[in-house]
Amino acid sequence: MRVGSLIPVSLMGGTLLAVLAWNDVLPGGWTLRGWITPHAEREALEQAEYSAGRMVQIEELCANAQPGAIAFLGSSTIERFPLAELFPDKNCLNLGIGNESTSALIDRLERSVPVGIAGAVLYVGSIDFRDQHRRPEGIAALAGEILDQLRAGSPELPLALIGVLPEQSMDASFVSELGQVNAVLLALCHERGCAFVATARPPITDASGSLNPEMAADRLHLGPEGYSHLARWLTEDGGALGQLLQTD
Repeated sequence: MRVGSLIPVSLMGGTLLAVLAWNDVLPGGWTLRGWITPHAEREALEQAEYSAGRMVQIEELCANAQPGAIAFLGSSTIERFPLAELFPDKNCLNLGIGNESTSALIDRLERSVPVGIAGAVLYVGSIDFRDQHRRPEGIAALAGEILDQLRAGSPELPLALIGVLPEQSMDASFVSELGQVNAVLLALCHERGCAFVATARPPITDASGSLNPEMAADRLHLGPEGYSHLARWLTEDGGALGQLLQTD
């Protein structure tokens, strides 16, 4: 009788521990959720939750944006971009969402760009290339759709497209594949009359064509010095958009 009475208590205690772990109050939540939710499905859910939270911030930025802002759109390379530090006194809006695909950006584009922007910087293709294994032509088609939408009401709007960045320790075939992606993006910019800012060059790349560890924060992302070079290239190679970012 006494043993039987302990069983419900034990079950309740185990259930409570499981609930606390699931919600990351106790360690082990990631492992526990992994037993129940497939990894890809879990990643998609977490990305959706992150994107939704970031969109709240972006919509607030857009609602309070002053006319003549320069919109920065794209994935984590944009979200991490220290715009206020590298473009002081410029009206820059960071509208990036980490780990976002180009098609996801298209879906939110109308809500993410305030009326009356002076120009836009776009970084797309990295997630499509690395995670979705999309062909270069497919990446360019999606990027072209964004460029067209941005210019729908203003055909002369200054635009700059940043080339897809390398990652650390790429082999020769990976470097070649990335080069093909950037080649079609360059061709797209020539066709659309936009600036293309190449990133596959020293000092951001090392001798092998991979991301230079001295320019990196981790395997995939730029560090402070890398961003400093990217900001300079934007002003030098960004055409009319680059002129907007230059110091007076």
